[in-house]
Amino acid sequence: MLTLIKAYRFEWLVFYAAISHLTSIRRSFLMGKHEIISMFGATTLGALWQPIALGVNIFGIGVIFGNLFNLPVERYVPFLCIGMILWNALVSVLGDCTDSLNGTSNTRYDELIIYPIRICAKHALLSTLNFSIYIIVAIIFGKSITFAQLLFFLLGTTCFFWILTALGIIFSIVGAVFKDFSNILRNFLS
Repeated sequence: MLTLIKAYRFEWLVFYAAISHLTSIRRSFLMGKHEIISMFGATTLGALWQPIALGVNIFGIGVIFGNLFNLPVERYVPFLCIGMILWNALVSVLGDCTDSLNGTSNTRYDELIIYPIRICAKHALLSTLNFSIYIIVAIIFGKSITFAQLLFFLLGTTCFFWILTALGIIFSIVGAVFKDFSNILRNFLS
């Protein structure tokens, strides 16, 4: 019973900290940017490795399954591209957020919210790089992008990442309380 009370107290303090730290989005994006730099800093291509790998997957799966299922490749690959980019962002944010609060026992409660928000900011920046794949796919397959489509795309991805950030915060709290949640979630999403 005592651990249940501690868990509810922990959740309340984390949500209070979430409200007070949502104004520091710029700091979270800077922390996410520095995490990307430290993660890919030693390589020649840097953070471009992720879009390259995802682009190879998209073209491989798109061409093979498009021909296998007798689908028009010029219509199938752009939809597959958007779907895989968003699914990759969802899986990486939720998977990383479930482990974000483990090992932070001597951190103040009001600073705990920075960890999941930093992870979400890092993956939002990486997804921005991944969306360059869609531009390449649109050029290759002759898709035209209008201003209205671009506006709705920006609005939709902004809403997607806000919702993903909220889910990441909730999943990080659940992952801190239940240690097996990370493995269950990763197996469910893969």
